[in-house]
Amino acid sequence: IYLCGGGMEISAYVNSYQILGMNSGFGLMVFSDENIQALAKQYVTEILLQDANGPFRIGGYCSGGIIAYAMAKQLKALGKKVELLFLIDQFITQPYSGKIAFFLFQNNNVLTDLQQPGSNKLLRNLFPQGWSVDTIPGKHGTELSSNSAMVLSERISARLAINKKHNSLPQAAFQVQWQFLSIENKETHVTLT
Repeated sequence: IYLCGGGMEISAYVNSYQILGMNSGFGLMVFSDENIQALAKQYVTEILLQDANGPFRIGGYCSGGIIAYAMAKQLKALGKKVELLFLIDQFITQPYSGKIAFFLFQNNNVLTDLQQPGSNKLLRNLFPQGWSVDTIPGKHGTELSSNSAMVLSERISARLAINKKHNSLPQAAFQVQWQFLSIENKETHVTLT
């Protein structure tokens, strides 16, 4: 797993995959399209030096999600297989031709937007190969607590397992999948389809 921009706390809980971290450039560069593409190209070059064949699992946390999205698109343009693009507390509204999983903190305003009429159709058009949305406990801008990191790593592992099992995501992945978890260790699971 190549993870851009933080969230390395999950590495303690993801036993099946090695996680290699990359800097998102946050605070170091202006987030212009030119800079995003240049940093993504540099990371893609480094990734391909380690593994020329893939398949690749690319993730990004916050602004690192923007870099991860650019990296995944560049890898696909080179004919490489991106098994899964996952974005942690980052949501994109640009088309992506591969499988994508969003992991959003429970206070992310995008969750409200995703409950609006027509959002499923929009997302199917943007992400025709499949998409999923999971909420995770915690809030943006703070370090992941051990509970948040554990939940996030479980969800990432589950999405990767689904991709290994199926050539495409199951039909249920085309619906918004909400998992609300409270921070107080009381778990309440609500699934809306």
